[in-house]
Amino acid sequence: IKEEIVRSGFWYLLALRLFALIPFFLVTLLAALSPIRLQEFVAATAIGIMPATLLFSYAGAQLGYINT
Repeated sequence: IKEEIVRSGFWYLLALRLFALIPFFLVTLLAALSPIRLQEFVAATAIGIMPATLLFSYAGAQLGYINT
């Protein structure tokens, strides 16, 4: 498993961030205990949380238009 995480850790972390099956803090904790590099962790986290961030930002912006 360790060799697989070293080889494809970015993709595993990206999938966990995108699908959010495991709580965010637990994914971060598991990534810290794994041999994944810091650059891969930062890139996978940035890309993985982007869709949810955009969705929540859009929803928050639309709250101002509910009463109109």
